Amino acid sequence: MSKPFLFLYGNCQMNRLAQGFALQPEVDRLFRVRKVQNFNLSGEDADPRHVEQVAEFEREAANTGVIIYQAEVWDKNAALIMSRLPADCVKIPVFSVALSTLWPFYFKDMPIRKVKWPGYDGNYFPYGDTYLTRQVKAGAEPEDIVRGYMALDVNVATPLDDWRAGNLANLRKKEETSAVRISDLVDEQFQTARCFWTINHAANEVFRLMVDQLLDVLGLARLDPTVGDEFGGQVGFGNLLHQPVHPSIIEHYGLGYLGPETLYKHWNDALTFEEWTRRYVALSRQAHGLVQGAAA
Repeated sequence: MSKPFLFLYGNCQMNRLAQGFALQPEVDRLFRVRKVQNFNLSGEDADPRHVEQVAEFEREAANTGVIIYQAEVWDKNAALIMSRLPADCVKIPVFSVALSTLWPFYFKDMPIRKVKWPGYDGNYFPYGDTYLTRQVKAGAEPEDIVRGYMALDVNVATPLDDWRAGNLANLRKKEETSAVRISDLVDEQFQTARCFWTINHAANEVFRLMVDQLLDVLGLARLDPTVGDEFGGQVGFGNLLHQPVHPSIIEHYGLGYLGPETLYKHWNDALTFEEWTRRYVALSRQAHGLVQGAAA
């Protein structure tokens, strides 16, 4: 008799959960683990891999023993996915982990996402910055923007202690309907260890905790404590993209793992915060029609 499926339904964070489950032999003995991504399923951004994942789920839905899923309000496919599951399927809700404590100016800058950086074909700046974008659109000179941003005390613009408290409260609110809890870990280690590489890509220790908590729900042993870098290493965004942190935020929070000269991985480059800022301004000026082409 074939093993039942364990489907992981949600965004790219499910890749990390799958990596964690692969390190627990009992999971493989009991289930066929599959990922079903809930984004880039149609239109010009459709990813054939994601489309095939959904197709496999539709073929095998009746053989699903467990589904671990993110319930997102924008996800039009979620209701259909859940309706295909057998009555005895174990349904385990989790939330899409995200934390903007270190990035109060984050927003989705759609124009800049459509402009290419020389030598890179993809979305070079998936994480926007409202302060920089406002300055660019106001017509400020690039050097003045960079100089002003480096000198800015972010706490004056956004009271950072209140911002941090609000983010933590929001995280705990999401945990009320989730099988995973990460807020205590994030709160305890905030100043001493990197918990998030970007606003929506957590570091290894956060994902390890999530995997252990899900193994608890499944009645299986937690990961071997000796498992370290094997847990995904720092794959995906952890290895390709780090969202830079403003120096005044580092100073205000007393972050022991970052500094003004910290190098942040940005695709094929390693950039200081100032270098990242200069590139963002250059590409943003192009995105908003102020110049033609971005200087490397």
